[in-house]
Amino acid sequence: MLCRLVYLGRAVGKEVALKVNYGKNKGFTLVELIIVIAIMAVLVAIITPSFMKYVERAREARDRANVDAVYSAFQLGAIEYSTPT
Repeated sequence: MLCRLVYLGRAVGKEVALKVNYGKNKGFTLVELIIVIAIMAVLVAIITPSFMKYVERAREARDRANVDAVYSAFQLGAIEYSTPT
């Protein structure tokens, strides 16, 4: 395993050095990954009800627009076919 000491100076009469690891110890530990996944799951659980509310509003707006289009088509048909030619 590669490592080196980085000199940080003096603290209370002692020399302070930081051991910096190089090599195989790159990446995250399993515990860190599990914590991140748990935090993301909580956030998704919080956001999902709000998102579903907006999806339902969009469906209702689409349905209203479809009903308006059908109503307009019936009105146009009634006007077109009710006048004598």
